[in-house]
Amino acid sequence: MFYEARALARLGKVEEAEAKLRRVIRQQPNFAPALLELGKLAAQANRLDEAVRLFRRVLELAPQSSQPYLLLADTLARQGKRAEGLKVLYELVRVRPHNWRAHYLIGVELAAQNKIREAAREFQEVARLRPDFARAHLNLGVALARLGRLEEARREFEITLRLDPQATNAQQMLDTVQRLLEQERRVRSSPDRKMAPTKQRP
Repeated sequence: MFYEARALARLGKVEEAEAKLRRVIRQQPNFAPALLELGKLAAQANRLDEAVRLFRRVLELAPQSSQPYLLLADTLARQGKRAEGLKVLYELVRVRPHNWRAHYLIGVELAAQNKIREAAREFQEVARLRPDFARAHLNLGVALARLGRLEEARREFEITLRLDPQATNAQQMLDTVQRLLEQERRVRSSPDRKMAPTKQRP
């Protein structure tokens, strides 16, 4: 019955799917896959409190599973509980240190809080764990540029474009960084700078 309910959900027959899932849960109250599927449907229907309760129950039953952490964090964010959602993502990283999605979402949240150095570390970890994920390199490039690490940022934007040649925002950022680097080179090589007196230490 569970697999039938899941198939109905995939076909968009939500009411029928929910009815079957609730029947499964009445028969097997601790059957985590059914609780998870019902939580997804509750979240889709904007019944966020119910979804949070179901995802938390799934985590009690299956604390090593990554998906309920991600779904719970997303639902909490939709409720405006971003700090609580971030804690859930950190807990997932503790349980599953190599979960690149969790590191990426943490990086996005930290960047939104203007914690750029911390965000850069998360995006670096994503780029290490999932080197073919273009958005990780793009966001890492943005963070590095904001930290003034322009050469590193340029490399990340170049990687982004190799992975996704259609990423026009990466091209625009690369152009901007290259202009800034050229300005720095001109300043460093200007005669006035070369002739400037050096400060002697007392």
